[in-house]
Amino acid sequence: MFHDVESLIWGAKLFGSIPYKISDHKIKLTKLRISYCVFMSAVMIATVGFAVYFDSNDLDDIKSILLMKTRSGLSCTCFLIDSIITIYLNNHLISALDHIHVYDLFAKFKYNKYYSNENLCQIITIIMSACWAGVGYAVYKIDSSYPLFNCFAYIFVYGGTSVQILKFAAIILLLYQRFNHLSDLVLPQLSKRIKVKIINQISYDLRLDDIWWLHYNLSSAAEEINRVYSVQLLIWIFSFSLNGLSRIYTLITPEDDSVFSKLRDILCATGCFINLLIITVFCHVTSKKANRVRENVFAPYSVVAKNSHLIQEHSPAIVYFCVKKLSFTAASGFIHVHLPLLLSIAGAMTTYLVIIYKSPSKLA
Repeated sequence: MFHDVESLIWGAKLFGSIPYKISDHKIKLTKLRISYCVFMSAVMIATVGFAVYFDSNDLDDIKSILLMKTRSGLSCTCFLIDSIITIYLNNHLISALDHIHVYDLFAKFKYNKYYSNENLCQIITIIMSACWAGVGYAVYKIDSSYPLFNCFAYIFVYGGTSVQILKFAAIILLLYQRFNHLSDLVLPQLSKRIKVKIINQISYDLRLDDIWWLHYNLSSAAEEINRVYSVQLLIWIFSFSLNGLSRIYTLITPEDDSVFSKLRDILCATGCFINLLIITVFCHVTSKKANRVRENVFAPYSVVAKNSHLIQEHSPAIVYFCVKKLSFTAASGFIHVHLPLLLSIAGAMTTYLVIIYKSPSKLA
């Protein structure tokens, strides 16, 4: 199950963000991996603590100091909360993977070139790795006191939070692949690339109840995943928005005009934006694909429409597809995670950037 998204989760394994033993479609907490997760969390706390102490001595602007401490604290919080929820709420993740596995068995889902996103996963991983490696190099060039430590701190802190984003994206991508597969089953005429044997007949003679059951399992998996990451999504959005805001502020009010200082802030802001983009895009396209299945069920060329006389016999399924709508949210529905959210974030960042810029730089 995880083979196609392996390139997105190897970093999370390295940083201790996956306290599980992964085998096929199952995950199991192990004492060794939990211990490694706790160790990496302790390293994160120590790294952030020392980095804040060293950087505070090099800054004079009170606003820059506050922004630095806040973004460092939020980055550390992101890392720790993700570690906690993956351990404490592991039953929900197990339940989600079980629902996905039921779909795979019932629909005989198999990977092929059309459903594989391995190249996309590799590209995203390379871009993020290059971004934070560039940040580390820039920090090493501009720091005169503790260049090696600060280089390690930037890569470890930013890289550690980014691999958790990629882990979340990998889980969402598993759902997207299957919703895409289900959509092709409902409208087989529109997909000439599918080569899968389904249920009882190869001719895709699906009943409405079959589609209902398949969609229900995938939607239930999505809801379980959303339940696990509800609070974490809010923290991610707030953390990367504030981090990007602070980097933009540093760019327009620089204390160091060197090229590498600007490069550091530009790459940090870019990395934060990419993380926000990954979260919103993956959630948006997956929920959109899930809701598209609802529309395709009653399309003129769907497999259900071929047996329209059966629709009247399955009123519960009809009601389900009429009212069921998947949407990923943060903080238990407080924020809907979709593409328009990026516009709201951009507007909020612009407003607060002006407020910070106009506020006094020195304490009275």
